[in-house]
Amino acid sequence: MMEFIQTGQKKRDYWTDFAQKLAALHKNSAQQFGLDHNNYIGSLPQSNTKHDTWVEFMITQRFEPLVKQALERGLLERDLTMMFDTLY
Repeated sequence: MMEFIQTGQKKRDYWTDFAQKLAALHKNSAQQFGLDHNNYIGSLPQSNTKHDTWVEFMITQRFEPLVKQALERGLLERDLTMMFDTLY
């Protein structure tokens, strides 16, 4: 996406415009959430298996894999995972 972002001076209403456009983007909906292919978030592989709800997709395809990787790499203490369980 970075190649599509134009450079230039930041306008005075930049953040208001940004927020309105981001909200409009997130008004889009679908019958299922996910993609027909996997991709990456930075250098980390990212699964895009489709789910019927956005919440289910975000938990199983985004949050849980990242929390698991952080635990395995010693970047997250096990007792903090309970906070994610509460969030889910």
